[in-house]
Amino acid sequence: MEITKWIVLRGLGRGHGHWGVFIQKMQSAFPQDKIYWLDLPGNGSLNSEKSPWVLSEYIPYLEKQLQQSDFFQVPGQTYGVGLSLGGMALVEWAVIDSNLFSKLYLINTSSANFSKPWMRFSVGQFFNGIWERLSQNLEELEKKLLLATTNLTEEKLMSDFRSAYQAVVDYSRLYPVKKINIIRQLIAASLYHFPKAMPSSVIILRGFKDRLVQSQCSQDIQQHWLCEMETHPTAGHDIAFEDSEWLIKKITSTHKK
Repeated sequence: MEITKWIVLRGLGRGHGHWGVFIQKMQSAFPQDKIYWLDLPGNGSLNSEKSPWVLSEYIPYLEKQLQQSDFFQVPGQTYGVGLSLGGMALVEWAVIDSNLFSKLYLINTSSANFSKPWMRFSVGQFFNGIWERLSQNLEELEKKLLLATTNLTEEKLMSDFRSAYQAVVDYSRLYPVKKINIIRQLIAASLYHFPKAMPSSVIILRGFKDRLVQSQCSQDIQQHWLCEMETHPTAGHDIAFEDSEWLIKKITSTHKK
């Protein structure tokens, strides 16, 4: 049986370790497949790299990670899963290499030519969490970030999601991100234009109550590309953290369509 290869990417300032329990759940859902958890330059295992100002320049870093793995020795079609900036990077990669992806799952992402700037990014949420966390107490600032990018209450985060939260803190401590790279990634994201037509089959996944990137941005992509879209009625930006079960369910129910 031919396997599917999955390329999975996080977004702004986040490495593959920030996927948390989604990693185990994805591997359990697709035990026969090969899953490649990559990092954008400046994030995670590539935190010592300088994040480019232009999204197309991120792609060689992603290709190099695949070259260092068994990706090109393994037969099978390739699917991509990308959150926010990670989704934009997958789209650009699909534009550059039109034969790479059979399907893309784009989670809470946006495009400069489809949506208004103020819809694509909440400055208030950013300075409340992402920016401050780079210079203050890591535990408190990761808490702020998760409260900004999910719709969990602090009580629920620190009880039901306590172990997941601690794993995020531990990973961020191991792989800190530089402020200049956050700025570079923000500029790359703000300038990125999606192609007029889908570069491959696309499924949009969005959290309807995303407070970082307005959910209308996903709707705008869907309306331009006429692709399939699934909506979580209560989740925020980081659906993988907030409701990984829902995300897995939507991926497993659509990946063979």
